[in-house]
Amino acid sequence: IIVSGGALMWIVVFTNIREVFIVTLTVGCTILFASTSFFNLISMLSVPSENRGFAVGLLTMLIHIFGDVPSPIIIGYVKDRLAPLCNVDADGTFVDIDGCRGEKGGIRETLAIVFGWLSLCPVLALIAAGYAGRKMKEL
Repeated sequence: IIVSGGALMWIVVFTNIREVFIVTLTVGCTILFASTSFFNLISMLSVPSENRGFAVGLLTMLIHIFGDVPSPIIIGYVKDRLAPLCNVDADGTFVDIDGCRGEKGGIRETLAIVFGWLSLCPVLALIAAGYAGRKMKEL
């Protein structure tokens, strides 16, 4: 499920068709956000039953520390470097719409960086689950 959602998200970076962009972004995000319950399940099944509450709490804390808190700041910085003319004023309208259209490549690079960062999450989670499972069998 996660691989299919990730594949759809990568299509967004390379498509020039608006409808394909919107549909793949919507379906890909829905699939990826729906998969978060699997990470909780992996964290609970990777530890002994008496440590499951701690595992879920630790996972939630790590998600906030390495994802929710720094990501808007980091991605905003990257976007400002790669597409500095794509700015929105307080009313929600583009300051320089023509300049922003000219920086489509910078926006696509920003999306590629975001999706690359997100693609690491399931890979690292599966590695951690495999490692924890092996340690559990040793115990």
